[in-house]
Amino acid sequence: MEWYGSPLTLLPPLVTIGLAIVTQRVRLSLSIGLGFGALLATQLDPLAAVTRTAGFLFHVALDPDNILITSFSLLVAGMVAVIEHNGGTLTLVRKAERIVRGPRSAMAASWLAGLFVFFDDYANCLMVGTTFRPLYDRHKISHAKLAYIVD
Repeated sequence: MEWYGSPLTLLPPLVTIGLAIVTQRVRLSLSIGLGFGALLATQLDPLAAVTRTAGFLFHVALDPDNILITSFSLLVAGMVAVIEHNGGTLTLVRKAERIVRGPRSAMAASWLAGLFVFFDDYANCLMVGTTFRPLYDRHKISHAKLAYIVD
C-alpha cells in the first residue's frame, strides 16, 4: 500500500504529539513517532525501517554544518559553565538586581540582555538563560517564561 499522499501520513506526528502530552517525555515520544513514521515509509517492514532511519541519522550526524553548530554550542556551553563556576553570572545577577524591582523589570532586563549579548541564537539562549535563571527564581517567574523571552 502506498502511504504518500494518504491521510495516514498524519499518524506519526499525531502519535508523537499525543504521546508527548500524555507521557510528558518528549525524547521518548519523538523516538516512537520517528519509528512509526519509518514503518509507514517502508510499508511496515521493520528491518527496512531501522536501516533507513539509521542511514538518515548517520547522514545528519556527519553533516559538516551540523557538526559545526554542535561544536560551537558545546564550546559556548563550556564557557558559560566556566563563567558560572567563577561567579561571573552571580555578579551579573547582583548588578541586575540593582535595577530590577519586580517581575516585570526582571523580564525586561532579560529581554534587553538578550539584545545586547546576541551574537548567535544558540549562544544567546545559553548565556542569557543561564544568567537570569536565579533572578527569575527570586521573583517566582517560571523558567518557561524565561525561555520564551530569551528565545
